[in-house]
Amino acid sequence: EVVRAADASGRYVAAATRLLVWSGQRLKQISELRVDEVSVDEEGRTVLAWSAGRMKAGRRHRIVLGPRAAAALAEAMTLSDGEWVFPSVRVRGRPWDAHGLARLLRSRAVVAESFHVHDLRRSAASAWGEHLGAPVDLIGRVLAHSAVGGITSVYDRSSRMGEIAELMARWGALLGD
Repeated sequence: EVVRAADASGRYVAAATRLLVWSGQRLKQISELRVDEVSVDEEGRTVLAWSAGRMKAGRRHRIVLGPRAAAALAEAMTLSDGEWVFPSVRVRGRPWDAHGLARLLRSRAVVAESFHVHDLRRSAASAWGEHLGAPVDLIGRVLAHSAVGGITSVYDRSSRMGEIAELMARWGALLGD
């Protein structure tokens, strides 16, 4: 319902909502996504990469988008101002104030008054484990949460981009259009 309501609200809102739902990232990461944080890797996959200074936990974060999320991002890039994927429509040179997204969805009466955009992230993480069988450590990696397991996290520096790409593709397929 949330995606359908966003679709009815225009391309801008639709693309941002789809990226939130299909990537599981924080609202601020998506609303303040910079064009230079988007790339295509050697396998042709769309990658989002944030520097440590832009992340809540203060650590660099990278994810691979599934095909549906990559398509939503491609749509958003057609609206970009060259710096921000979602530029402000009110203040030139600034990112979109995405807190209006929750207000918009509430005004369309598709979500409860208690709805928070973060609920999309929580629901995605729960579904990855419950419906797709994703291990907890992989879910944590996609969400940019601290690694589980004490000393293991000191030694495990793998990106797990292949596993993330597979999870994101399966997630997009499960959600459909």
